[in-house]
Amino acid sequence: MGQYFRIVNLDKREYVEGGSKLWEWCANNEARLFPYLLATPNKDGTGELTYIDVGEKIPAGWRKFEHQDLEGKTCIETDTKYLGRWCGDRVVLAGDYAEGEHEGLYKRVEKEGWTDITKELVGEFNRFIGIEKLNVGKTDYIRPDMVAVSGGAIYTDPKIETPQTENLSKSPGPSEQKSGPGEIAEGWRKHRTHREETQAVKKALEKAGIKAKVGHDTGTAWGWLVVNLGSNPSGLEHRKMEGTPTPWLCAGGCPACERNHELENEVTRIAREVTGRRGDYGGEIQVLMQD
Repeated sequence: MGQYFRIVNLDKREYVEGGSKLWEWCANNEARLFPYLLATPNKDGTGELTYIDVGEKIPAGWRKFEHQDLEGKTCIETDTKYLGRWCGDRVVLAGDYAEGEHEGLYKRVEKEGWTDITKELVGEFNRFIGIEKLNVGKTDYIRPDMVAVSGGAIYTDPKIETPQTENLSKSPGPSEQKSGPGEIAEGWRKHRTHREETQAVKKALEKAGIKAKVGHDTGTAWGWLVVNLGSNPSGLEHRKMEGTPTPWLCAGGCPACERNHELENEVTRIAREVTGRRGDYGGEIQVLMQD
């Protein structure tokens, strides 16, 4: 399991979708959106420059650059909406497990209808970069379990790529990694990314009135779906064994254990139905009951 993050502007009530863990935000291209959003917002000289004849209509997506004209020519530069847009604002990288002041912020931005600027921002940013290999969402994506360290050198799997998706301006975002190292989603799964699968399971469990944390494991268990119901989700009192060398074990017919077992089976059933997972171990679904 892991905590996922998205960029949130508390003042403008805007956010940038990401669905990546903190390590992934720090290691991959999406983090470069921060300097673009936070730059001081004087746009002159920051975009691509070209010249048009004096009096010619400035094309859409361009603006006049005041400081560089030639005789008979007007200098124009690419217009920008998001360059420096968040300069001076309160901006956080909000995690879905956040506590204290920002608890619940990760979900609240969607529930309260905050503006998702991801598609426009990424499209503008990639036009500004102008080099396809440096575009957000188009370079190889590195997950923590695809990194090996030896003798102080870092090695990553060069075969990890990301599919084109609708998210992040039709370029794969940080959460759009394939469903297994080097391969697209298996035919027995309905969702081709972990993030899509996580959200679908969360919504189904919430609809069933079941509170849980949903995520995926890492390393060799990268493909496993993990649902944590918290310790004793039934809320019932355990019936402990007495007069035995193992008094911490529950006696037969313990109402808490029986209800927790029912919840485990129900969660597995819902998760399999939503995700299309099947096979051994409930389709590689792990249900935990721990803090």
